Order: sequence, then C-alpha cells, then structure tokens
Amino acid sequence: REVGALLARPGFGEAAWQQVLNTEWGGMNEVLYNLYAVTGNASHLRAGEWFNHFLWTAPLAIGVDDLDGSHGNAGGNHANTHIPEIIGSARGYELTSNRTQHDIARNFFDILNGSHTWSTGGSNDHEHWHAPHQLGDDLDGQTEESCTTYNVLKVARHLLQWTGDAHLGDFYERALLNGLVGNQNQHLNGDGGSFIYMLPLGGGGLRKPWSSAVNGNFPCCWGTLSETFAKLGDSVFFRAADDSALYVSLFVASSVVWGEGEGEGACEVTQATAFPLASDEDGSTTSLRVACDAGTAAASGWSLRIRVPAWATAGPNVILVDGKPVPGTLTPGFAT
Repeated sequence: REVGALLARPGFGEAAWQQVLNTEWGGMNEVLYNLYAVTGNASHLRAGEWFNHFLWTAPLAIGVDDLDGSHGNAGGNHANTHIPEIIGSARGYELTSNRTQHDIARNFFDILNGSHTWSTGGSNDHEHWHAPHQLGDDLDGQTEESCTTYNVLKVARHLLQWTGDAHLGDFYERALLNGLVGNQNQHLNGDGGSFIYMLPLGGGGLRKPWSSAVNGNFPCCWGTLSETFAKLGDSVFFRAADDSALYVSLFVASSVVWGEGEGEGACEVTQATAFPLASDEDGSTTSLRVACDAGTAAASGWSLRIRVPAWATAGPNVILVDGKPVPGTLTPGFAT
C-alpha cells in the first residue's frame, strides 16, 4: 500500500521507482513473499511484486545475459544488489506459479554459471560482474565476495528443490567448500575470530585478508558468514514432496529423523563422514546408517537417494550396501 501510494505521487512514477531499485535494497521481495505465505494477505503479495526491477530482469526472463551491465549499468552490475532479487523471484514463483519468475531465476543461474563463474563456484570482481567469458581479466585480490556466494547458494537450493537435478548439488558442494567454509578463522582475534570479505583469486601475495569478526567495522559479509556457520546443516537432506524418498545431497556428518510424525516409530538416518578427507583406512568417505523400528510405517515404502557427484564417476568409487558393491557404473545423479 505504501509503495503504491508513493508511485501515485505527482512527479513520481514507475520509471523513478525502477531507478530506486538500482540501489542495494536487499531481499525485500523475498521478505514480502514470505510474509504473504504466512498471512495470505494479498497486499503483501502486491508489495513484493513492486520490487521487480524489470529493467534488469526482463532480459533475464528471455535468457539474455545482462549481468555485465550492457542493459543499463555501464561497468557491470553490482552482484549483491541483484542476487537477492533473484531469490525473491524464486520464492514468488513457488507461491504463485508465475512462470516468468521461474524463468528469471533459472536463466540467471545458468547465465551466471555458464559465463561469469570461476571453477571455485564464486563470481564477481570488486563486487561487480563484467564481460562474460573473460574472468581471467578480473583475477586480483578483490574477487568472490562472500555475500554473493552465500546468496547464489540460496538460488541453487531453490532450483534443486524444483528439479531434483544432482548437478545443482554438485555446484552447491563446490561453492560451499571453496567459497564459504574457509572464510572463518576462529584462531585469530580472540573469541570472536575473523572473517574475510573477499576471497582473493589473483594478484600478488595471495593471502586471505582476515579481519576481526567483532571489532571495528561490520560489513555485510560478516552477517552472511555468521549465518553460514550457523546453518551448515542446511541442504544436506531433502525429502520428496510425497515422502517417497529421502535425498542425501551433501556429504556432511549429520543425522535426520524420518517417518510419520518424525518421533516414535520413525527412522533415523545417520551420516558419518570426514569428507573431503577419507574417513577411514580403506578410503571410504561417507557411510549411512538407517535405523528403524521394525513393523512401523516408516520402516518401508520409501527409498534413500544419494547424490553421485560428477567428480565421483571417474576412478574406483563405488556404493556399498551392507558391505556389498551395488552393480553397475556410477553415473551423475541420485542413486537409489
């Protein structure tokens, strides 16, 4: 309502509002869509839709790469201004089935990872995207901002839940391990530890620029990194919408209670791993133990699906069930 009133003021219209959206406004559309999901109030949905920066998203909706700023921002688009909007578009699609919002999120992710992403899974230099397929020109000490990796992982999580595409799990694993897990140092600056704002990928003296997590400035990446290390269990397990399958997407020491009521009579799935290091002398990296109460509904009628990363299909990797190899060749995807 407030946004609508603002746009109706004399001398202020949609064009001016689009310029407002060219600033770093965070994930307001996602917030409003989530509020709508809780309240069912259509005004919250409409307010979320006002935060569609269509000067930027319209090309994405038809698969056009405008990350380099070629459609309005000379010098490149500011990455973390725009990624939160994509997260909001994904959430809007989930609540409204708006296909345009789906296409914006899907095309953005494909364009980003096809043309603007390093092998680490991270992107951007000095917080901006530049020309596609020219990332070597951007290698310096101001690459791969932590906030952007954090937010792209949220986009990947939405897409993985829509599609069940294991390649998205591969991306999530790569970007998480390379771009976030190593961005905290608990042994510097006392109890508060240290974070890094940027992950330097090029230039002289490649050292992580550690800064105190509690003293001095508190940039945006300190907030997202604090969240990152508070939710490392996020995206390890997923469940099928009809409860017919439990998906293991990340190799992380973890456990989940699974089954009707997720209490008494349910199954517990426990994952033991030291990945990416070998967890024991025979070189296996992950083991999964399923413990169910016999005779309960949770003990049958569902399957366990384990992500087979593309990197695991080369070499002597194998899946064992009760110590016996599963026949066949490993292929990327989710093995049942």
